[in-house]
Amino acid sequence: MEKINKAFRNLELKEATPEIGELIDRISSGMAILFAGAGFSVGTKNIQNQEPPIAKQLSKAIARLGNFDEDEDLMFTSDYYLENCEVDPLIDFLKDQFTINHTETPHDIVCSMAWRRIYTTNYDNAIAFSAAKNGRLIESITIDQSPEDYLRKHNICVHINGNISSINRDSLRKSFKLSNSSYLSPESFTASPWYYPFKKDIERCSALVFVGYSLYDIDIQKVLFQSPELKSKTYFIVKKDPSKKELFTLSKYGVVCPIGVEEFSKALEKKSEAKKQVKEELWTEAFVEYKLKDTDIEMTDKAISDFLMHGNIDDA
Repeated sequence: MEKINKAFRNLELKEATPEIGELIDRISSGMAILFAGAGFSVGTKNIQNQEPPIAKQLSKAIARLGNFDEDEDLMFTSDYYLENCEVDPLIDFLKDQFTINHTETPHDIVCSMAWRRIYTTNYDNAIAFSAAKNGRLIESITIDQSPEDYLRKHNICVHINGNISSINRDSLRKSFKLSNSSYLSPESFTASPWYYPFKKDIERCSALVFVGYSLYDIDIQKVLFQSPELKSKTYFIVKKDPSKKELFTLSKYGVVCPIGVEEFSKALEKKSEAKKQVKEELWTEAFVEYKLKDTDIEMTDKAISDFLMHGNIDDA
C-alpha cells in the first residue's frame, strides 16, 4: 500500500508543473486541435440564467419532466421518456437548457485562438457564441454532415454528441446522443464520416488539447489508446486538485495540466502571438526544408547508378 501511495505522490508531483510554455507555442502554430468537454461550459449561462446541466442533473430533470422516478442514468431516462412521453416538450426543455447567451472571459480567450479545428461532446452553443463575441465566426456542425464540405475550413466546431441549434424530432432519436438508441444508431461517431478525418486531424496536429474532458466517451479513449505516439502532444486541461483516479487515468494518454480553464486562458492571453490569426499553410513535423545550393560537384556514373538502383543520393 505504501508503494501505491508513493507512486501517486510521484505522479502528482510530476504532473503538477506541466510545460505550459511548450503547449502555448504549439497552439501558436495554428495547427492545434481543441477538444472541449463538459467542464469547458462551467461558468456559462443558458437562457434560463443557469449553467447547463451535467449528465446526472439532466437525467433527473428529464425524469421530472416525464413525471416518473428520478434516475441518474441519462441513457435510461431519455430512452424511457422517448418511449412513453411527448417528444416536443423535451425538445423545448433541451433548447432552454443548452442555448447559451452568456460566457465568461476564459471561454472567450480560448475560443479566440486560431485552432485548426474544434471538436466537442457538448450539446450547447457556448463555443460559437463565445467566438462571435470576439468577431470570429465558428460554424457548428454535427457528425452526420459530410466532412468534404468542411475539411479545408478552420472555423469549424464538430459536435460529436449533437448540436442544440439543429435539434429536432429526427435528430433527437439519432445523432443527438441522449438515449441508448442514439448511441447505437448508424450515425454514432465511430461509424460516422467524421471519424476518419478526426483521426487524421489528431495525427497531423501540433497539439491535441482537451479542456474540461474526462474521457468518458469510449470512442475517443479508444483512438488515443490505439495511437500511443499521440501522448507526447496531448494535453488535458483539468480543474485544480484533480482526483487520483482522474490524474492516473488521463496521464496514460498525455500531460495532465491541473490549472483549470481560467489559468489556461491567462497563459494564452500572455502569449500575444497565439492570438494572431495564422494563414493556412503546410505544417509538418517529419520533414525539413531543403534549400538548393550552387555546386561544382560533377555528377558521376556511379552516383547516377546509386540513385536509380538504390535510391541513394548525395545532398550536394
